[in-house]
Formats: sequence, C-alpha cells, structure tokens
Amino acid sequence: MMRVERVPIETLRVDPDNARRHPATSIGALVRSLKRFGQQKPIVVDLEGVIVAGNGTFVAAQQLGWREVDIVRTTLDDRKRRAFALADNRTAELSDFDPVVLVDQLQSLSHTPPGEDPIIRDLGWTDEELEKLLIQDDDPPPDGNERGGAGVPPIRVTKEQREVFERALTALRDGASQPEMTEGRAVELIAAQFLS
Repeated sequence: MMRVERVPIETLRVDPDNARRHPATSIGALVRSLKRFGQQKPIVVDLEGVIVAGNGTFVAAQQLGWREVDIVRTTLDDRKRRAFALADNRTAELSDFDPVVLVDQLQSLSHTPPGEDPIIRDLGWTDEELEKLLIQDDDPPPDGNERGGAGVPPIRVTKEQREVFERALTALRDGASQPEMTEGRAVELIAAQFLS
C-alpha cells in the first residue's frame, strides 16, 4: 500500500537523467494548476529523494515558494525505476480527449460565477487554444477549413440562429430541475424533441 508523506521540498531533487523536458509554458500551466487546485497527487521519489515522476510539479512548487510537498516513495530497483519514469510519461501521451465531451465541459466551465476568477484559465490551455475550441462565428476561416478538433467540425450558426438557441436554452433552464444545464445538454434535448 502506498503511504503519502509530506516532506520539506529541499529534501528532494530532480532526476538529472529525466528524459521529459518541461518548457516554460508547461511549468506556467503547472503553477496555475497548483495555485488553483493545490497538490492533488503526490510526487513519486526513490529512497534517495530523487524524483521519479512529478519533476514538473516539483519545479512549479518551488516557483510558488512552497516549503513542503506530498510524496510517495518507490522501492523499485534502478532499472525498473528508470523504466517506470519513461512509462509514466509515455502512457500519458497516448491518451486523447473526446472532442465533443471536452468542448461541452469547457463550455460549462467558461461561465464564471460572480466574484470568482475564471477557472477555465487554469486548465492548461492558452487563450488562443480555448478560442479555437469554443468559438463559433458567422464566417468560415480564410482557408475554408472548418474549425474543430480530431476531425469533428463544430456546428456553425449565424448570429440570429445563436439568439434563437439562447432563448431556447433560457427557457429550458428556467423549466429544468437542473440549473447547471450545459449548452450541449440543451442541444440534445432540443434535438430529441424535434426527432420525436
């Protein structure tokens, strides 16, 4: 069973042989995530305090001036430790986002309650990336290609169509028992009603 420890940050050190590099954009995203959510998973270290998984989190925590972090210690031998470090980074790269679910969740998180900072800015996407994921405008891009991720083009709407949709969404929300109805769920209900 893993045992989480809280240790002074100066007792840890990055792995000089870590094959994964963290550019400034990556560290910046990790800093914003740690500030917003805190440390939600421990750093993996060996018995000497060398970081096996979580080098970027460590650097971000240092930049924030944290004095302590949560860790778990691995007892893997040197060969397996190095192999695990590579596997941990590589397996994270092999997964992908479902573009429809991603956009739906980003849209639901893009509405900021009064008095709160926009949480959507702390998820790791740049403003430009979020704009490409979320924008729907009247004119096609200059190259004639549809916007959209992973080959899934968004539904394009005019300003007038968007206004009709907003009125329908408001009516749905006013009559729904779930006040946090997402735009995606509203479209689903409207389409289901049309199909029936």
